[in-house]
Amino acid sequence: MSYRIKPSTEELKKTRKAISSALDTCEAVFEPMDFEVETLFSTRDEVAAAADIEALFVTVDPDSELFEERVFSEIAHAYSEMIFLRRRGEELMFEWQEVLMYAFSRLNSQAVLDTDSSRVDVNQAKIAEFWDEIEEDLSDELVEENRLTEEIKIKIGELIAPELNEIRDIEHFHKAKRSEVLKVGNRLFGEEK
Repeated sequence: MSYRIKPSTEELKKTRKAISSALDTCEAVFEPMDFEVETLFSTRDEVAAAADIEALFVTVDPDSELFEERVFSEIAHAYSEMIFLRRRGEELMFEWQEVLMYAFSRLNSQAVLDTDSSRVDVNQAKIAEFWDEIEEDLSDELVEENRLTEEIKIKIGELIAPELNEIRDIEHFHKAKRSEVLKVGNRLFGEEK
């Protein structure tokens, strides 16, 4: 009987090196922080990262296309999300707060990313088409099952970030109000567009 255990030693080393390199860059540019990194291996051409106040959660397929670049981008965004959460000092309670975190992540991570490309493939016209429902959902408490997928919230955050930054300095995004997020959203996606 033969078997193969994944990830291999080489894949572990490759992943560790990519994550460490991204974190070293983030710590050099942003505020250094103490936290843990939890890594999950996948075989689905997947690279993703998320954060809470105490940890980064990274999902990787070491065989995925553009592995190092994707790890770097995801770590930069997740590191920025952790900065936002720590500045906020409390858990996110509402959908609009998560959109705000993604807006902060978009602007903050640009300090280390060479590209302005989107993290997700969501059509802006679709957001505008369903903005009335989305606007209502943004007031909801965060729950596992919701019509607002992470991809939609990330895209809204990416799109509102520049205009929101005109209203509120990025260093104070964590103090923004629901009304500010909705005002920018209405300008971009609502009847005012």
